[in-house]
Amino acid sequence: MIGNKKWAVLPCRFSDVRMNIYPPGIKFLSDLKDCFENAFNPGVFRYFQELSLGRFDPTGSKVFDWLDLNLSAASQPGRAATMAAALTAAAQAGINLAPYEFQVVLVNAAADSGAITGAKTILLHPKDFFSITLAAHELGHAFGLNDSWSEGPPATPYGDPFDIMSAETFGGTRPTFTDPRFASSGPGISVPNLLWLEWITPSEVFQYANGVPDVKLVPLDVQLSGWPDGVAWSGAHRAIKIPLSGDAFLTVEFRVRSGWDKAIAADCVVIHRVTGGNSYLISNATSQRPFWVAGENYFEGSRGILVQSIDVRAFGVSTATIALK
Repeated sequence: MIGNKKWAVLPCRFSDVRMNIYPPGIKFLSDLKDCFENAFNPGVFRYFQELSLGRFDPTGSKVFDWLDLNLSAASQPGRAATMAAALTAAAQAGINLAPYEFQVVLVNAAADSGAITGAKTILLHPKDFFSITLAAHELGHAFGLNDSWSEGPPATPYGDPFDIMSAETFGGTRPTFTDPRFASSGPGISVPNLLWLEWITPSEVFQYANGVPDVKLVPLDVQLSGWPDGVAWSGAHRAIKIPLSGDAFLTVEFRVRSGWDKAIAADCVVIHRVTGGNSYLISNATSQRPFWVAGENYFEGSRGILVQSIDVRAFGVSTATIALK
């Protein structure tokens, strides 16, 4: 998911609910534009642009004016039928959707919000319009991502508080914060999903090898090039990848309480298992929490991960030092 990929936002009115939802009219459409069309505000546009480190660029996305659906809310149409009615209404209004890779359908009454597997259209109802968390999660499905899991036992969907693809359950935790304008926001995106989206490059991932020196990790939202003068970053990585049997592997990442992650539980190291096309957050059996801090380790057979230190800085770049055994 690299380069310029645009979405079209289609606000729609059901045939039996003609009033626009609050806030009405121009203000509502203006807020939508600020959320979906540009990076000047902490909306959906900025969320994906920042977490991809600019590798994904939604410039050119557009919020259109209200469309009238030939469909009633009272009929309780399903997700697919509502999406189809919105695309039909857009075509009848002369809107050319060809330049837009994705479509975001917003309706003015309660509906079955969500995405459809394999589709590039998502549906949001009123309470979800300005939830960055919900909109980013559903767009993640449109990008091809699966829901993320905690490994358990038992393995549980929506169980990863460090990944947007567990919204909005997050394993019973609350890693989101309330933006004054756009409501629920965060958390960021886990390394397995960044790998699938190609928003983390091979050179930024340390490939496991026995007997290597300590590995220095930086937070996922840090660009390895272009750091301020005087910051010791040479040899740092954004993630560690440890191969297992078959196509399975572990990933190790460093997350800090800032930016889109400001509401996560702690500045910490997070480990995922990737197998069968899904990612599973591994729990720290010793501490009974899904992350590691300095002095804690994890073993997978003969392979071990020791968090030697975590250095969180208010200014400059925070780092975690990992020993691999």
